[in-house]
Order: sequence, then structure tokens, then C-alpha cells
Amino acid sequence: MPYLTKHTILDDADCNDFRNAYKVGHNTYSYKNSFNERVIRYCFTDVLIFHGDGSITFNSDGNRTQTTKDRMNDYQSCGSVYQLRSKWYFKPYFGIIQFNREPIKFEDGMKVYPREDKIIYLQVYPQIQLKLFEF
Repeated sequence: MPYLTKHTILDDADCNDFRNAYKVGHNTYSYKNSFNERVIRYCFTDVLIFHGDGSITFNSDGNRTQTTKDRMNDYQSCGSVYQLRSKWYFKPYFGIIQFNREPIKFEDGMKVYPREDKIIYLQVYPQIQLKLFEF
């Protein structure tokens, strides 16, 4: 992908202050949005949003590429987005599993709620909530 400038990438973003946005990777920037949440933006997609309550929203905006997955995995530490037979899945870190042991299918807009006590709530739109425990 060609090099895109900071203003080109952040032009339609909900960026409070372009001066405080900084480059974290090729065509990737970190900035604060109008809710004062940290956002990782790759090209024209906000791939990660770190909310004030500690939750993280994952979004590929339909661009399911290796680089999009890399950006999601490089800039958060609660789990991994991976691909298996052309489908995307999410795997929490630290040995945390879902009760039925089925892989967690990745969905755009999915929100992960990491907690200090190693319980993770994962919310997939529309309003499906999975509770994950450490084993």
C-alpha cells in the first residue's frame, strides 16, 4: 500500500487534535477521539478503540487482511485475532477459554472487557455476551 500522510488518514476520523496523533506503524496512527478514548487507526479504519471502562472494540470494517490483523494484535494485549480456513476468530490470552470450547468467531464491532481477576466479558453485536473464565 502506498504511503499515506497523517492528514489523509485522519481526515475523516473523530480526532480531537492532529498534533497529538502520532505514527505507530506504516499507515497506522494512534490518536484520541472526542470521547478521550485512544484509537489505533490503520489506513481509514479505526481497528482498535480503547474505552474509558477498560474495554476494547475491534473493527476491521470489512478489510480482512493480514495487516489489519497484525495491527489488532500488535497494539493490544488481551487476545489474538487469527484466521483459520478463511474465517477470523478471537482467542483470549492467559489460558482463558469459553465454556463450550468453541472458537470465538471474530465480528466487527466486537467489544472485549478484560478484568483484573482474569474474567473476560466479550460482547458481540447484536448484544450477544459471552463470559470467559480462566481454567
